[in-house]
Amino acid sequence: MVSPELLRRYAFFRHLQEGHLKALAQLSEELEIEKGEVVFECDEHASAIYLLIDGRVDLVYVVFDPGDLSNKRSFDVGDVNPGEVFGISALIEPYTYTTAAITGEASRTIRIDADALRRYCADYPDVGLLLTQHIAQTAMSRLHSMRVQLAAAQI
Repeated sequence: MVSPELLRRYAFFRHLQEGHLKALAQLSEELEIEKGEVVFECDEHASAIYLLIDGRVDLVYVVFDPGDLSNKRSFDVGDVNPGEVFGISALIEPYTYTTAAITGEASRTIRIDADALRRYCADYPDVGLLLTQHIAQTAMSRLHSMRVQLAAAQI
């Protein structure tokens, strides 16, 4: 469990009432992760959503040949900075991570259990709506960044 005061510092939780912050704090834990650690893999079940407190997390898309698993390539598709959420697939069906997340430097995160968070959002749709809106904004921002990278690669 983390303190509700810690959650309150971040935009992802900004519009939540005190009771909801306390409930979400009980679903959360703070983690310290060494540089180069894999937080989650691409195509793995999305068991948690994360908020980066300190450090940097790189988002990596992995492409491989199903006939030859040794033939794979990784592409950097973005990074996560302090105060940003990642692992947003934990709140978007089919609840499967679409990238890998690897710490680019030693990092501290808040990890929120996805199953418990989805149950909470089902019980409190107003909370679900606020969090979903923030997830959508995050997804659109990352999509825009990918379009810029793709356009730059074509030049």
